[in-house]
Amino acid sequence: MSDDTHEDLNVDHDNLVSHMDAWARGESKSASEAAERRGEIRQFLDDNPGLHKKALSDIRRIDKMDDEKRADYLRSFDHLRDLLQGQWEGQSTPDMFEDGPKATEADEVQPFDGDEALAPDEIAV
Repeated sequence: MSDDTHEDLNVDHDNLVSHMDAWARGESKSASEAAERRGEIRQFLDDNPGLHKKALSDIRRIDKMDDEKRADYLRSFDHLRDLLQGQWEGQSTPDMFEDGPKATEADEVQPFDGDEALAPDEIAV
């Protein structure tokens, strides 16, 4: 995934979780309760400018999933998002340096300080 910053979003974790718990507990088939919940969600969005309402809706839907289903969904979602992130950001092909193998300490080239001499049997002919 890209290294996105969310400086324009200032959503407090505990506040979000407490609201989502309350919304989940308040779900019922009553039209008046559903209208009240929509009003609470609208207020939450007003209190957190920059938060996309569909993104909050999707997060609420994912939050309702059982743990196994959520883990499987997020594993697939994260993988697919990684595959498309470059395209969405205007990069048509993957960055050849981004996903390559990482160099280890053994792979690093050490500078020659000039003090080391090769023995005659180490010189390739």
